[in-house]
Amino acid sequence: MKTATLTGADLNRAVAMARGHALEQQPRRIGPDSPMVWVVRAGDGGLYELPNYAGDIAVAWPIMKEHKIDLEYQKNGIWAGCEACMNRYGGGEYALGNDDDPQIAAMRCFVASVYGDDVELP
Repeated sequence: MKTATLTGADLNRAVAMARGHALEQQPRRIGPDSPMVWVVRAGDGGLYELPNYAGDIAVAWPIMKEHKIDLEYQKNGIWAGCEACMNRYGGGEYALGNDDDPQIAAMRCFVASVYGDDVELP
């Protein structure tokens, strides 16, 4: 899947994978008609609901801060999220993510910095 088009649950799974989390599908509750949901298996062995990186700034902001993802507003109404933006002026490598939502742009940028233009999702 193209990192430039990731949204919603796909973007959330890609960000979790880029952070090194193992993903599993588990029933939301016990019962034959229980919907399956994606969960993160943490280092302590516990299972946690997949964070909403695409929609909750409280879980996205620490990633943006840690990876120094810079957001720039473009004239066409699109936000550009750029990791290691300083390198682009010095000729180094950098990852870029675009969207009309700055948080999605930043999370796409993070995924692109790990996987490049394409990511294989479970």
